[in-house]
Amino acid sequence: MSTSLGESLAFIAQKACIYFGIPLLIVGTLGGLLNVVVFLSLRTFRESSCAFYLTIMSIVNVGQLITGLLVRIMITGFGIDWTQTSLIICKLRYFIIPIAALISFTSITLATMDQYFATSFRRRWQEWTNTRNIRASRRLKSLFTDVPSFPLFNSAEAGLSLPALGLGTGFYGMENEPYGMYPECGDEPHDDPSDPLGPPPPGCGPNSQKAVYTWLSKAGGRRLDCANSYYNHRSVARGIEQSHVDRSQIFILSKVGPTFPLGFNETIQQTLDILQQLQTGWIDLLLVHWPVMKHPGQPYVPKSSDPACNTTNPLTYNEKGCRLSTWSAMLVLFNLGLARSIGVANYDITHLQEIIDAGLPLPSVNQVSFHPYNYRTGRADLLEFCQKNQIQLVAYSPMGVLDVHQFPVEHQNKGTTGLSPTLLEDPVITSLAKAYNRTPAQILLRWIYQLGIRKHKTQLDKQHLLAFNNTTYSTFT
Repeated sequence: MSTSLGESLAFIAQKACIYFGIPLLIVGTLGGLLNVVVFLSLRTFRESSCAFYLTIMSIVNVGQLITGLLVRIMITGFGIDWTQTSLIICKLRYFIIPIAALISFTSITLATMDQYFATSFRRRWQEWTNTRNIRASRRLKSLFTDVPSFPLFNSAEAGLSLPALGLGTGFYGMENEPYGMYPECGDEPHDDPSDPLGPPPPGCGPNSQKAVYTWLSKAGGRRLDCANSYYNHRSVARGIEQSHVDRSQIFILSKVGPTFPLGFNETIQQTLDILQQLQTGWIDLLLVHWPVMKHPGQPYVPKSSDPACNTTNPLTYNEKGCRLSTWSAMLVLFNLGLARSIGVANYDITHLQEIIDAGLPLPSVNQVSFHPYNYRTGRADLLEFCQKNQIQLVAYSPMGVLDVHQFPVEHQNKGTTGLSPTLLEDPVITSLAKAYNRTPAQILLRWIYQLGIRKHKTQLDKQHLLAFNNTTYSTFT
């Protein structure tokens, strides 16, 4: 009787293993592989450290099913014991099953902790979710995607990354003499009544809309570099709408100041205006455009209600205090979720050190002019400082194009805001271009990229775009 019962139980176990085990193996394996594909293909998951842990867990679970359940099905269901015929399979199964279980449980635990910290109202806890985890995630994802982007740290959402190439939107369409074509033409009336410059010069059309549309829909770009002082946010919004690219796929960078006043309340109000003009609920990266109320090329100083930023009152005005008050407002905007990350532009080491000394969170980005001519005159030290403090340096003017305040005085009042890129004719650059069979522009862009610096461009010429892509992500030989 006992023998018959034992045989019956063995028969039931065999059939259960076949009819339940095989479907479970198939569904589990396909489900695990589908998880990996989803986590690595959708941008929302690619930029999440939690998804990185779940990807590892899914890969390990598939391996556990193959080495554990599949072998058990073959033994119990079909009487085939691979562990008896292969010592390697026997040893691998012995080690893989417990290790896979340990990795799987560890991954789900880390993913749970990551989401707990990421959704915490404490900003410092949110920062714990990132750093090393995002770097590891990026290395894994680089095997599956060709889209170049780089993680942001400090005052940035967990998992947020910056596309390597962006379109500078300020401004398009004006022909400047004697320096040729340079995009410095706002296409909307200036909203600031205190701006004595008034509306943009005659002949400036809605070129930003066309540029943004071309960049998003034709060139495949995703980062837009804007500013309220460019006076074209509405045109940028129309270009985005015309492109039919989903907002979640676009990385919008904008800036407050300097043609608008700095200060706590002013920074909050400018950001609300920017959101309304761009018709969006958030800015992906918000920068303080300049560290002072008036940069050298600006003909007037905007009025601020912030005592530290009120230049008309020498008793209260304080440049350092104004910068810290403005940065405090930026942190509020970040904590409210109106800006997914915050940073600065044109800051030097002294300005950044002020934030450290005040005990405030550091910016995620510092955007500055960067090219070989200024590398040895302070930019190398700034790059080292930013890298040490996990501040991503973003370059503008990599060809050596000067800002308006650097032009000869006799040309500053002629609507001239551009200069021919003199680095393209530099003997050292041209000799390197000849040696590597590249253009001078490609040499300069590759140099910028290899230093770990990101950039934005202000041209949409297809050959220039192709040159950038072929240069930045390929090896020179």
